[in-house]
Amino acid sequence: MKLRNVASLLVGAAAPALVVGGCAGLQNSDRRPIPVAVILNTVKCEIAGYFQDEKARDSPRIRFLEAQKPFVVTLQLKTVNSDQFGVNTKIGPTVLPFGSASAGIGFSQTTTETSDTTNTILINPYATDLSVCDAATASTGAGIMAPGLGIRAYLKEFGDQLEVTTAGHPMMIYDKISYTRSFGILKKINGDGSIGFTAVPVTVNLSGETSREDVQTIKFTAVTRKPASVSSAE
Repeated sequence: MKLRNVASLLVGAAAPALVVGGCAGLQNSDRRPIPVAVILNTVKCEIAGYFQDEKARDSPRIRFLEAQKPFVVTLQLKTVNSDQFGVNTKIGPTVLPFGSASAGIGFSQTTTETSDTTNTILINPYATDLSVCDAATASTGAGIMAPGLGIRAYLKEFGDQLEVTTAGHPMMIYDKISYTRSFGILKKINGDGSIGFTAVPVTVNLSGETSREDVQTIKFTAVTRKPASVSSAE
């Protein structure tokens, strides 16, 4: 565990306008920690959505991503001690909402206990519907991020690329694909009173954005289905 100086999460504190990744005017209206389950739900929902996209496309050139090997998701998270904020510990680990760790944004500073964690998750590369998304956004669910982490869009673009690549010899097969994104999470109260979440892309730069306590990183990796005669590259 490491002690770090981060902005206190005071509900009702003035929320700063943020300009990150080209998105201006985003505001964090709720400064309490966010359950990691929101990130996990978003990953599952986006992967389920991708398989629905490919079901509609129905292209044999794409379906090889329904591989025998699971997708691998690596999460590098900066989790916070929820006890300090009176958060129900039954929701599991939490992370800071984006903007909470910025210095000089108009609200008080305090010492918060946080941990750098790395979690490697295996996900079955198959889904028949979007029921996992519906469950996450139900009243008993933790919620999902919308817009999300970009996994569904990345896989769709990958499929589009394969479809427009000329078929024929010499043949080529993608061995592995990988996608990495650093992001923050904004939490807001929707007009109907429900809680919403938004993923904010954060560009890695020399100023060290990813060292911030409110920035997380996800890496998605998939190994493709291949003929028995073809082995993966080392």
